Amino acid sequence: MITTVIGAALLAAAGAPDGRSPLRLTAAQTLELASRAETLGEVEVAKEVYSTLARDPHPEIRAEAMFRHGRMLAQAGKLEEAAKLFRRVLDERPDAALVRLEFAQVLNRLGDNAQALRELRAVQASRLPASVARLVDRFSDAIRAERPIGASIEVAIAPDSNISRATRTDTLRTIFGEFDIDDDGKAKSGIGLSLSGQAYRRFPLGGSDRNILLKLNGSADLYRKMEFSDLALDVSGG
Repeated sequence: MITTVIGAALLAAAGAPDGRSPLRLTAAQTLELASRAETLGEVEVAKEVYSTLARDPHPEIRAEAMFRHGRMLAQAGKLEEAAKLFRRVLDERPDAALVRLEFAQVLNRLGDNAQALRELRAVQASRLPASVARLVDRFSDAIRAERPIGASIEVAIAPDSNISRATRTDTLRTIFGEFDIDDDGKAKSGIGLSLSGQAYRRFPLGGSDRNILLKLNGSADLYRKMEFSDLALDVSGG
C-alpha cells in the first residue's frame, strides 16, 4: 500500500470527483493513475509517482514503474535517462524481453548500434512469438544497414561431380563414325574450397542525411587445378 497526496492529484487530473484529500492507494492503482496522468500531459506528476514506486519492496512493481518511466523519458527525448532506467530493470529482470527491446531502440537512437545489436541478440535468444521475432529480425537488419563500414565472408567445402563442365561419355557419334574422347575432354570431379564475401563503405554527403554506398562482392570456387576454378568480382555503387 502507498499513502501519498500524489494519488489525490492524479485523481483530480483524471477528472475524479474528489482529489483534495490524501488517499490510500495500492501500487497497482497508483500505476494506473500515473498512466492517466501521462495521457493528460501531467508528466511531472507521473514522473514523481514512478520514482516513488521504483522504491517499492515488490520487484514486479519496481520493474513496471521503472519500465514505464523509462518509456516516458524516451518518448520525451531524454534518452540517456531512459537507458539508465532500462538497464536497472534488466539488472533485476534479465529475462524481460520487452524491456530489452525498448533498451535496444534507445541505444540505437543514441548511436550505440554495437550495444543495441548485442541487446537484440539477447532478445532473439529468448522464446518469442513468430510475429515478434520477425519484427526483431527486421530491426536488427535495419541497424546493421546503418553501419558506415562492414564486411562478411563465408567459407565452405565445394564438392562438384563435374568441375570441368565436360561430357561424361567416352565417345562421340557423328555421321562419319564414332570418335573416342580423350581424358582432357571428359568430366572430372573434385573437392575444392568455396569462398564468398562482401564489403561496403558509406561516404556521407556533406550537410545531408544521404550518403554514397560502395559495395564489393566476390566469390570463388577453388580447386587443385586452377583451370577448373571459378572467380567472380563485382563492384557497385549508388
